[in-house]
Amino acid sequence: MNSIIESPFFLPPHKDESGGVDYLGLRAINLQMMDQLLPGLNNVANRIRPFSLLTWTIWAYEDYQKERNSHLEARQYLKFREKIEALFVLSHRFAGIPLTGIAGAQQRIETRKKTTLRFEDLGRQSRNTLIEAVNYGPGLKGDGGYHFAYPHPAVPKAFLVTKVGERLAKAFDERLRKKLTESQYEFLRSPDHFTLPTDEVVAFASAWHLEKPSSKEQMEFFSRFYPSNDSGSREQTRVATIDLILSVLEHSREPLSAHEIRLSMTMGDLPPLPRAVEDARWRWKALQLRQAQRLALEVLFGWMERCIWQEDMHTTSQYASRMTEAVRQVRPDWNVETVLAGRLTYFAAMGDTSEALFSHGWTHPECNVVGAAVELVKAARGLTLDDEVVVSALDLLILVAVHTEHFLRSPTLAPYVINASYQRLPLQWWATTLRAHGGESLQTFLQRLIETWLVSQHLGVAASRSTDDSGRMRLSIDDAGISSLLQGENECWSPTLTADRVVTALSLLHECGKIECYSPEEDETRYFVTRL
Repeated sequence: MNSIIESPFFLPPHKDESGGVDYLGLRAINLQMMDQLLPGLNNVANRIRPFSLLTWTIWAYEDYQKERNSHLEARQYLKFREKIEALFVLSHRFAGIPLTGIAGAQQRIETRKKTTLRFEDLGRQSRNTLIEAVNYGPGLKGDGGYHFAYPHPAVPKAFLVTKVGERLAKAFDERLRKKLTESQYEFLRSPDHFTLPTDEVVAFASAWHLEKPSSKEQMEFFSRFYPSNDSGSREQTRVATIDLILSVLEHSREPLSAHEIRLSMTMGDLPPLPRAVEDARWRWKALQLRQAQRLALEVLFGWMERCIWQEDMHTTSQYASRMTEAVRQVRPDWNVETVLAGRLTYFAAMGDTSEALFSHGWTHPECNVVGAAVELVKAARGLTLDDEVVVSALDLLILVAVHTEHFLRSPTLAPYVINASYQRLPLQWWATTLRAHGGESLQTFLQRLIETWLVSQHLGVAASRSTDDSGRMRLSIDDAGISSLLQGENECWSPTLTADRVVTALSLLHECGKIECYSPEEDETRYFVTRL
């Protein structure tokens, strides 16, 4: 590395996330922005029935104990919940009903005459539960979630239902009583009985079919998914984003895929929107910029890793030179000495406001932030040093910077792209950095970016998250220079976009009966609003 172009820096310890595949530490801002749009949602809890099931489990256990003047016991409650989950999964599998995305769906199938509904007997781990899925984000609970339940004040990992949670549980209980025999219902409700004949398991499937919530369940769930305007401010941001999605669907003349909905939320010409919905739309646009920025930086990091493995490069000057050569090969019409300033000027000329620049995305693919990010994900999946990947990532970063400058010039829009966590490389900092150094040659700028925004950023993030049993470090600096710590070339990073919860929102809207959908063969699910 060159000596102090911008001094390499280490970051303060991260206390709010475990790391995962977030090797540049950029994920937290993205999640924060998503949580401002769709709080309470996550990317796995996209059906109503698991919420009904878990809420009923909490309510039924408490109700059973009240009848016997008993107190809730943590161990017994845990075993009861595992029994309900295990039977739910087994009955669906015996009935041939798909459980895609449901926790524990791959638990062992019993072939013996009797089945014991305990996780340890079915090869399941206690942490692989539905309660973890529906309660993440916060989902089941309050504070932006659906407020169906809240943690028990005295019993760890146990819950109690709220009034609306009780109504959802009773709606589900009504269906169970209608579909099950009295003995089946009593077996289900008992926290003391765990074994039943295996051939009786399938009988429960129709009672709690994953894809068939009752109308009462739909009504109670929707009352919290889309609450009235006297609810908390965080819940109202979810309502505004849902209204934005519905506005896109209502304005469309044909069914739309999730990708097309995202495009219209970002670039579409929609009718005048209420103030809260317009605010949600600008937050959404800012999220698309942040998604693109994070992805492009991660792609360049993965490309740099491939330089180490495939071309035995170990210095930042080599990576910068190789990336510059990639630009020369793919875009010979670009002058690498002035390309940064040139592309900044080019995108700025496309529109003097962010709205205008976004609109150009319909006719100029290079201005389509959402589409360009999706294409970059596809291009980065391979393990080859694809020169076009560098060009696409770099141009996307420049487009993001110009958009951010437009936001910053507007007092109304500026707050959407300002974040105080500079160690997270926010949009404002990226736009300011690129503009300050936009007059440099491409190779000089790329070396700066590699050293401060990739290598130092990664080393700082990885060092702050290292533990005795779980290191996050992918690079090291040794006698050879920068070296890879990966086990093989196949582990070079091929990043993806952070799932934005829109598909979850669409699925839940469909589950609540508010929109329709169909799935063409070999194509994305398409959504539409039924017109009377």
